[in-house]
Amino acid sequence: EVKALIIHSDDDKTVSFKHNFGVLRKKIDNDRVQFIATTGKNHNPNYTKDASELLSDYVLNMQTKLKNKELETSEQKTAFLDGYDFRKMTCQDDKIWNKIIEFLG
Repeated sequence: EVKALIIHSDDDKTVSFKHNFGVLRKKIDNDRVQFIATTGKNHNPNYTKDASELLSDYVLNMQTKLKNKELETSEQKTAFLDGYDFRKMTCQDDKIWNKIIEFLG
């Protein structure tokens, strides 16, 4: 028996919530498939909202700096990376992980 857990944030800018999560939820009526919708986590539903916002800021800032050729030297790269707290940026959402663990149990 195969089970599936689909987790999606309603503000995902990478994969459309409406066209993917919403359509799947309507078309799949099966007790082996569980759906969890989150809010404010963009493309990272297992991260905390703050972590997702920090990651989004990091990516946008990096793209801008790359475009402006501001990350060409090792000093520039080091200064850029030192400006971010990667621990906060990858902080996981315990509520979502508990649901994942419960689902797998």
